[in-house]
Amino acid sequence: MCEVLRLKQELLVANSKIALQEQELAQTRVIKHTLDQALGPPSETDFNGEVTEQTISTLQSALNSSNPTYSQLQAEWNAQDDSQSDMSDALSAGAYNRARGYWNPPTQQACSTALSAPIAERSYGEPMSFPSGSSLGGDANRFWGPSSGVYAFDTKVPEEQVRFLEEPGLAPRRSITQASRTGPFFQTQSSAWSAFSPSSSESHGPRSPVNRSKNTYQHVGLFPIPQYHQRPVGTPLSPTATEFTASNASATQWPTSVVSSTHQTYISPLEPINYRRLLDRNVSCDWRYIVDKIVCNNDQQASIFLQQKLKVGTTEQKYDIIEAIVHQAYPLMVNRFGNFLVQRCFEHGTPEQVVSIANAIKGNTLSLSMDPFGCHVIQKAFDCVPEEHKAIMVHELLRRIPETVIHRYACHVWQKLFELRWSGEPPQIMTKVNEALRGMWHEVALGETGSLVVQNIFENCVEDEKRPAIEEVLAKIDMLAHGQFGNWCIQHICEHGAPQDKTRAIEHIVIWSVDYSMDQFASKIVEKCLKIGGTEFLDRYLARVCTGRTDRPRMPLIDIAGDQYGNYLIQWILMNAAPHQRELVASHIRKHMVSLRGSKFGSRVAMLCCNPSHTTRPGPGSG
Repeated sequence: MCEVLRLKQELLVANSKIALQEQELAQTRVIKHTLDQALGPPSETDFNGEVTEQTISTLQSALNSSNPTYSQLQAEWNAQDDSQSDMSDALSAGAYNRARGYWNPPTQQACSTALSAPIAERSYGEPMSFPSGSSLGGDANRFWGPSSGVYAFDTKVPEEQVRFLEEPGLAPRRSITQASRTGPFFQTQSSAWSAFSPSSSESHGPRSPVNRSKNTYQHVGLFPIPQYHQRPVGTPLSPTATEFTASNASATQWPTSVVSSTHQTYISPLEPINYRRLLDRNVSCDWRYIVDKIVCNNDQQASIFLQQKLKVGTTEQKYDIIEAIVHQAYPLMVNRFGNFLVQRCFEHGTPEQVVSIANAIKGNTLSLSMDPFGCHVIQKAFDCVPEEHKAIMVHELLRRIPETVIHRYACHVWQKLFELRWSGEPPQIMTKVNEALRGMWHEVALGETGSLVVQNIFENCVEDEKRPAIEEVLAKIDMLAHGQFGNWCIQHICEHGAPQDKTRAIEHIVIWSVDYSMDQFASKIVEKCLKIGGTEFLDRYLARVCTGRTDRPRMPLIDIAGDQYGNYLIQWILMNAAPHQRELVASHIRKHMVSLRGSKFGSRVAMLCCNPSHTTRPGPGSG
């Protein structure tokens, strides 16, 4: 047991010797490194090939007597350790001091303890006093030196140099990175900056308020920071914490712009418009400015943005947007892009706002109905506004019936009007229309827009209301059948009309089937009757076209088969008719195969009449 204790003691003595040798080696390296930086790299001509211990000691003594202590400022920094910062441990001085303490040997800690006494506030350049028991006595004014250079302290000191500077027997030295090196063996260099001296302290002013409480601020370097009162670990941070509600008036307050607000953000119209940002529910702006862009600049993007904002915005935002739209309702209704925005207002606006838009339409129904963009707003209004406002709009339209019924844009308003269903007593619309268009229905039906209005009346009005129009159309059936748009009215009667009306139309078509089959527009009526009339109509049609005439060398069927419009009718019969009807037509076609094959349009019919089993192909030439 005694042998083990003796070995342990010898091991401790050996470790002490090794540590001492390492310390001496590190001290030699730091001195050499310091001299290399201060004097430049050594040369053989300066030291005759080696640096002796005597030379190092001489230079060290000169540096100790002339340079201010680096550890004095460091000891002042180390005097008070601040608590953990509320922002980041990496940014706090306390974290820095604690991390530095891990690498400082006990010698420096002892040195720092000697300077732990409170340091009174002093003006810039005022002499610093040290405790009487401190081994770091001396004139602290030499810290600033007699030179006019500006000192910059280099905190990136190598590890060996740090340990050397922390030795108790060595005087701390200033950084090698100072801008102007001065000392007892360096010549004083001039500088453009004014010299630092105790006599000039009055011109610089104090570094910090002298009447400040000692506990208010702590020294970190040369900059004061507010003292932080450490909170218990695990305490949740909240807006009511002491950091945010400090009673000390001199403490630094939080900037008001840092704390995010929960209320809506208002963007000034002077800023460039960012529609993506404005789509945020919490962002608002002057909506009238964007509405003005639509009216004045015909801005499509502004219209699309407001339509989307009406879908995703808050109730208050929707209300404000629609109020801005109602303010310029009529200019938006006749705008290429604004009319869509007004239509969206009928969907997202309050009942009062819908009535406000209806009031903007009041008195302008005729002009809006004949406008290429306003007519869409009128049609939407018929679906959304109250019935009393619908009645007002209808009465405005009834003032100019003949003009608006055939108008390019107003005809769509009339079609919408005939589709309306009224909960109360409906206005006498068709009574006024029949009075205004008596004797003119066939002219209305011949037009592109009027044809659509007439067919809409046939579909949506009761029998008594549409009877005058049907009678006039059937009375002028021949004229309408040859019309580009009137033939559609005849087709509608043949397909959807009352039985007596349908019979009247078909009888007329059968009688004139030959002429109608070779007309560009009337042939469409014959084709419609072939499709909906079935076998009965086809038999009557074939009996009419297959009967020869004494004044013609061939039957009308062949003429129809070779016609540019009639050949489609014969092709349809050959492909869709019953077998006996198909064979009847084919037998007549084969008799005129030569003439039909030479015809541009008849060749199509002739190909359908050829029997594939009897077709012969030309062989190779003989002889």
